[in-house]
Amino acid sequence: MKKELENKQIAADLCKLAILLNTYNLCGDVSPLDGAGQSFIETESKIWKYNLRKITFNDADEVGGRMPSESEQISVSLSLFIKSSGVIGDEVSNPLSELNVDIEIGGQRLNSRTYEIDDLYSSWHLDLHEEEMGDGSPKFSHPLYHFSFGGEKMEGMGEDLIGNTIILPAPRLMHPPMDAVLAIDFILQNYFIREKIKKLLSDPEYKEIVRNSQLRLWKPYFASIYSFWDKGNFNVHENFNCSKVLPFYC
Repeated sequence: MKKELENKQIAADLCKLAILLNTYNLCGDVSPLDGAGQSFIETESKIWKYNLRKITFNDADEVGGRMPSESEQISVSLSLFIKSSGVIGDEVSNPLSELNVDIEIGGQRLNSRTYEIDDLYSSWHLDLHEEEMGDGSPKFSHPLYHFSFGGEKMEGMGEDLIGNTIILPAPRLMHPPMDAVLAIDFILQNYFIREKIKKLLSDPEYKEIVRNSQLRLWKPYFASIYSFWDKGNFNVHENFNCSKVLPFYC
């Protein structure tokens, strides 16, 4: 697919997903998602990018095993910036040049000591690790794309949020890259019971939108990993080989 046509497909998929979320009553305000799609629907550049302002999914209260157990009114929010690499060629290459994904979880509980409402918060961060010149080898496992608990969003909340909990940046969990479509699918499938989302998941248009994103981002990612065992059938760019995607494993 030509890059100009790919831009239009990505933009259209974001706008269509906004309509689907609204149709199935899964998000109260889909304007950030629709706005992200509208922002570059006419772009002719070979490089596509968009900024997804925070979009919030409420009513995630069915999630079990929560701590504290009395937490209520749980919401999950997503914000994201993504930029393609614009690489064209026969090599398996990194589809992205920038990625920052923040998933924020909020809730409330009644404090049994003060009888006041405590605001609860946690977050996850997925990004693309960009090596700096001369930074040497990382001291710990640092997959090219990785999830980490907390991140800058929680760091900015200060010590009062943490209480007696210790939070470390490790482990950085390997995970394939996600655009807005795949990140929203990730949130729905991890924070909402199947009964609530089953109609959306079975919608042919939704399936197609998700498949488009998987083909664009996940096919090269998993091809890079598989090339470690089957080098003869894959021509992988040196900056996207398995040792970059999975350092200390390949």
